[in-house]
Amino acid sequence: MTGGKRFWAIPALGLVWLAVVLAWAFDLGISAHPALGWIAFLVTMALPMLALHLLGKRLGATRSPRRWDDA
Repeated sequence: MTGGKRFWAIPALGLVWLAVVLAWAFDLGISAHPALGWIAFLVTMALPMLALHLLGKRLGATRSPRRWDDA
């Protein structure tokens, strides 16, 4: 993937994310379809979860050691 294509992918994904969040926040017909509600919920929670993940990495979080009995 070239740099030019990648440049447009990030704003496009941001616009899709914003559209889903606004549609869910203002209840623009999403509650009528349970599957769309779940998709909207997951999309809405993706950004805060990514932020928590990146914050943990920045603060030096490491993976927990594997236990020998289930490795």
